[in-house]
Amino acid sequence: MPDKQNNIASGSAATDTTLQQEVGRNEGQVVGQMTNSQVSSVQEADIVVSSGGSATVYYQLGANGQPHSSSSQSRTIPSLLPYLPNRSDQEFALREAIQAYLQLNKSSPLICIVHGDEFQCHDKFLERIQKLSLPKFFQLEATKVIIKDYPLAWPSGLKSLEKLPDYLYKHLADVVGEHGFASLEEINQAFCKYPYPAIVHTHLLTEDWNKQGARILYELLEFWNRWPQLAPNQQLVICIFVKYQMKRHQKRSPFWFLKPWVLLQAFLKRRKCQKLNQNIQSQIDSLAQSNFSQYENIFGVVLPKLSDISRTHVEDWIRTKSTKAFIGEAMLEQMIGAVRELFDQREYQTSVSTISMDDLAEELIRLLQSISVPK
Repeated sequence: MPDKQNNIASGSAATDTTLQQEVGRNEGQVVGQMTNSQVSSVQEADIVVSSGGSATVYYQLGANGQPHSSSSQSRTIPSLLPYLPNRSDQEFALREAIQAYLQLNKSSPLICIVHGDEFQCHDKFLERIQKLSLPKFFQLEATKVIIKDYPLAWPSGLKSLEKLPDYLYKHLADVVGEHGFASLEEINQAFCKYPYPAIVHTHLLTEDWNKQGARILYELLEFWNRWPQLAPNQQLVICIFVKYQMKRHQKRSPFWFLKPWVLLQAFLKRRKCQKLNQNIQSQIDSLAQSNFSQYENIFGVVLPKLSDISRTHVEDWIRTKSTKAFIGEAMLEQMIGAVRELFDQREYQTSVSTISMDDLAEELIRLLQSISVPK
């Protein structure tokens, strides 16, 4: 594994390479004689192009002298592509934290707290960290190295947090393939068997605070504070995802006025949830300000809160190499126009100029499915 002092990558080549390889692996995708995402060297006769999958694409010259294509299958959108607009603040904070972590040559896990409302696609952000961010920041070859992830489920039904460490130890032993009575040292040795960074991730909901009290985050951090020293060149990244539940307004029944107490109950639940979310965020903000100083064996970072996406961020995403490789240069302006209409319509309907990642990704998937290689 590269020396910890020289492991930070400066560019985004790994990101582009990973996504473009994913584009290239899609079944039914139009590829072949292409330069900068444009079809080239088209002859007067039909050209048969194999995509590397099961589909075959036939290029022909249309009436305007430009090639067009027909395919037996539609292209598959790379899984991360619609979820890559923005998140630059989080990427920057994570890069800075990893750089400091490597320079200090810490022998403790790196704790990364990711928080945002439930419509920000936390799991896709985890996938982004795993497949793009960490390989880039640890200067690993993203096309060959797989960073393993281990889900550490939170015991939402646990009645006493005193039993939390025992539950987490046993669950970790299961996910790494050790016996049920494995010690911390044995579990950590299981992580060491793989020579690259590993991610352990836990996901907390607002309702977990509601059920188990205000100390659940501190108890989870204390669990990792007791973790044994890491081996030389071992990197263990602990991602704690905090998801704020929003209790959005539901559509009213035509006879809602006959049950006013139902509306009152829903209103009170939303207010309680909002207040609890504020308390949770205050905890997280305090951790960020304290720099995790109360935990002797933890190096931690709180990433900026995941927030809704602006039109500027989506247009910048359209101009990236990965997106242009998928839609083709000639379709760039059409895609930008479609995004403009999307944000204009959303602002007209809601008076809000940003869109949650959840809603945005759904719209971008629809747009990407409608875009084909230029005709």
